[in-house]
Amino acid sequence: MKTCLILCFVLVTAYIADANVSPPYDVDNEVLLVFSLVSAQRRNINPTDVIDHSILPLLLQVDKGREFFISSLIQSGRINPLMGMIVLAQQGGATQTQLLDYITEAIAGSSNPAYFESLTRPYIPALPSGIFPGSQLYFAHFEALGVNTCALHDLRNRIDCGYVGISAAECEVTPYCCYNPIFLTDTEVRNATGNSITSATAVPWCYYNVFFIYYNLYYMEVKKPTKFASPVQCLRLFKYGLTLDPSLYHLYDPANPTSSVGRLVNPRYECGFPGVTEFHCVAIRGCCWDANSPFRVPQCFQPNGPKNLDFNFNNIPVAYQSPNGSCNINRYSIPMLYYARTACHYSFANYIDGYNILSLPNRLDCLTKLGCCYENDERVVAQYPMVPRCYKREEGSIAGLPGAGALIRSGTGDSSIPIPPGYPPNTPPPPGKK
Repeated sequence: MKTCLILCFVLVTAYIADANVSPPYDVDNEVLLVFSLVSAQRRNINPTDVIDHSILPLLLQVDKGREFFISSLIQSGRINPLMGMIVLAQQGGATQTQLLDYITEAIAGSSNPAYFESLTRPYIPALPSGIFPGSQLYFAHFEALGVNTCALHDLRNRIDCGYVGISAAECEVTPYCCYNPIFLTDTEVRNATGNSITSATAVPWCYYNVFFIYYNLYYMEVKKPTKFASPVQCLRLFKYGLTLDPSLYHLYDPANPTSSVGRLVNPRYECGFPGVTEFHCVAIRGCCWDANSPFRVPQCFQPNGPKNLDFNFNNIPVAYQSPNGSCNINRYSIPMLYYARTACHYSFANYIDGYNILSLPNRLDCLTKLGCCYENDERVVAQYPMVPRCYKREEGSIAGLPGAGALIRSGTGDSSIPIPPGYPPNTPPPPGKK
């Protein structure tokens, strides 16, 4: 049977060649070709006769077919992940020098299981229970999680709530004020605020808790899949897996990156602010976190690894992507596609009505109160714990679907359609009844 299927591919390819149709094909034709062949396979009785769906786009030479096939091979363990990384880097236009750097960094970081996994699926850091990528977190969420919102204020969000020289006791007696002194130089303040604040003395130590003040308006949003900094993007302090005296880092001169020290250092640039938490750094800002960062070296820093190895949902062939306005049901169970789902939570209005702000919607609420999609397969739920069970529909509108006002409601009739005489039929009463 598999031989027959392969012959079908050959015939399809030959037909395309005879018709002078060259890839990439029209999007609608691409979807039709892939769907038709996958559906034809699934009608086979023997599952071993089915050709892997990951190779179909490659054989049909559809757009992104090659990248998708390579990623699928890495994810399934059919090729060495290091070799797969090299191929992906070459596909992304990496130079020989960059490839050498990638290989050495990969060998040094290969002890982290998430390192190679982030090549073939979006990296998602550990998040609190009930929180998913894309979640919008209000004051109520942080209170339920036991997170001190005073520690979540960017320096630029510190609005003076006291006066110069105020003590912690005087500041915090007001329930909506926070007290958190900082000891930074003017340069560090400028770097942390993008030059929005130029002087350390301009940053108040006693400031309004904007989460509390705007409890129903102000929120923070967890990054969505592909927007977190993966292990590939967060380089160690020193190159080549070297363990050197951290003081060497301070000898690095950004103006002379090719110096003897510069060739050993992976420079870091601040992404946080004094007192930033790991959750805020990684989940909200999408930056890198080093729990063992030396003194005066950014603990929360901007991603500094290769960009051409990032996982990208756009590398999934369009035939496998969900149409606008639909539910991402992932018809062919493509592992990486489950991560494209965005969590659908109870709203703040639901919380006001008495719902637990962190509880996960059940099936009935998900479908009928939130208008979202629900994963019914328990195996998928168990295999992908970081993927929300209740998730939003794809953005946009379903093509060809009319508005609700254009639909005919049952029993209302349609004045444009003449009603024939005797409709509905007049059934005579039973004998003896009038």
